[in-house]
Amino acid sequence: MHEALVAVPMRTYSLELYVCRCKTPLVVPNPEEVRLIDRIQKMLERFDYLLPLVAADFQYRQHYYRLNAAALLEDLFFDAFGTHLRQTEPKVSASRAIAGAKSWDYEIDGLRTSHKMSKKGNEISVHWDATAKRDSWSADHPIVVGLSENIPHTLHFVSQNGEKSRGIPLRRDQWSKLEEGKVIQIVGGSWTRLESGLQFSVSFVKQLSNVQPFEHSIPFSEVWNEVGRHLDAGGRCNDFDLLKFNNSKHVFDVGEILNCLDEPLLSGFHLFPTALLQNVPLSSNNRSGSLISKQRVRECMHVCQRSGLFAPMPLWFSMYAEDRPPNLYSTQRKELDELFGARLSW
Repeated sequence: MHEALVAVPMRTYSLELYVCRCKTPLVVPNPEEVRLIDRIQKMLERFDYLLPLVAADFQYRQHYYRLNAAALLEDLFFDAFGTHLRQTEPKVSASRAIAGAKSWDYEIDGLRTSHKMSKKGNEISVHWDATAKRDSWSADHPIVVGLSENIPHTLHFVSQNGEKSRGIPLRRDQWSKLEEGKVIQIVGGSWTRLESGLQFSVSFVKQLSNVQPFEHSIPFSEVWNEVGRHLDAGGRCNDFDLLKFNNSKHVFDVGEILNCLDEPLLSGFHLFPTALLQNVPLSSNNRSGSLISKQRVRECMHVCQRSGLFAPMPLWFSMYAEDRPPNLYSTQRKELDELFGARLSW
């Protein structure tokens, strides 16, 4: 277990206590905060929201400067989340903060919330203002923090018969074509968190030994059939993942259970409750005078993942996402063209 954490009871959107040793007292998320992460989870259970968000995470980060990519991903998240709420809970209000607001990003059903996107779980800024330096900070609203990588990248597993292996959750920007003669296993399945830690249940195994692009070796339709079986069995879309095992002596079987020996941070969205963000020590750099340290951010992520204030966003679909920058002009041009539709009444 992460050194900064004590044992945390498992829960699923309930109000049990949890604690970490980063000078943080016992805290309880309020009901509005629990409802917020519950709504995010329900959105990510739908493939028509999950997969576009995963594709954009790869595309934006691949083609835009880091802060620009993060800002665009925050906007995209709100647009997706707001659309989902209008479709599923039309009475719930959702509004974006006015441009330039420094303390919060959106308000859902009266709960103001900040939103941060982090690729590697590094420090996050309370305010992007290098001239306003503070030693500590207390929040008056929660923060939703998205993580776009699994930490660490390589995970260690042990099978039920004691065989050990190392696997990497698939992500497009970490993939390279196979070398001649190299054999890997792509293993699909679903994550489950237990008191003892994470388990991965194997439902799909394929060996690759050629140098074709991934989407040719394993067509999307083949993976989607596995996702369909996972959903038919009562699973959730955002629990399914694909792992890559290099040079593993262990040949995996469908139905096998792998116990993760690490305490990893999985990619997805964390709800940092207000009570966890009191008297937080801050540091500064040349862009911000109000930074929460990487250690503190990751400690809070561990707390969220082990206490249920977390909605996973596995990144395997990035393997099928187009490696192209988003065409911002085409969106604007589409709006213009629609004004000249032949069937419109002028």
